[in-house]
Amino acid sequence: MDTLTMDLVDLRKGVLVGRKSPDPEEFRNDAVALYREAGGKRMHAAVAADIGVAGGTPRRWVR
Repeated sequence: MDTLTMDLVDLRKGVLVGRKSPDPEEFRNDAVALYREAGGKRMHAAVAADIGVAGGTPRRWVR
């Protein structure tokens, strides 16, 4: 089995494959807290703009 196939198999089993985030864990946790404190009144993209990261990044962190 080649590496690409193994990565896909691992993903199906729920194993995260990829590189570690360059952002510190505390920064990510603070961003998630900022999103959750808004109680659904702010979109991920708005939080992303406030903290200076790409629009989909907070969405991944919340998941």
